[in-house]
Order: sequence, then structure tokens, then C-alpha cells
Amino acid sequence: MPASVVTISAYHFPELLNISSLGAKLRGSSLPPPNAIALLRIGQFKTLCRVVWVEQGQCGVRFEEPLQNKVLKQIQMDGAIVMDMLTPDEQIAADAWLEGHVD
Repeated sequence: MPASVVTISAYHFPELLNISSLGAKLRGSSLPPPNAIALLRIGQFKTLCRVVWVEQGQCGVRFEEPLQNKVLKQIQMDGAIVMDMLTPDEQIAADAWLEGHVD
């Protein structure tokens, strides 16, 4: 699911891989550095977070405030709907693009 991470010095547009009430795992070719404070946006949702780790094109962020269960469920449902709209070939191409493999 597409996301954006805005720090004081840059915009990043990673893919949301996983989310919980306390944080999220993101993947992208451009990610903020560890300890950066950022604004994470996923659809209409936004929250402040801190980048806790960055490794091999992925990063983990911890939310400043835990997500309410209804917000978490809505994000998860929105992500499932987005993936259901792609054909199997589009899903493979999207995964390859996110990993930096371009034909």
C-alpha cells in the first residue's frame, strides 16, 4: 500500500509492508535515516513517528501515539482492497518495481 514519509529535509514514498498499533514496516529505494522524526501518511491517515531502523531497502517506524484499533483496521482493510484490485501480473510487477528490478 503506498505511503509517504516526510522529514524536515526530504519526502520519501515507500510501500507499507506491515502495520500494528505501535509502528510500521516500510520498503522503498529512498528511506529516512535512523532516528529521524517524520510524518507518516497512509491514505487519509497521518501520524508522527520515529525511524528506529533502516536495512536493505526497508525501515521500521514507531508511532508517537499508538493507533486506535478502528484506525488500524481501516488501514488494513484499505490495503487489502488495493491489492485485490491488481491482476496477478500487476502484483508481480509492483513487487519487482518496489525491489528495484526494472526490465
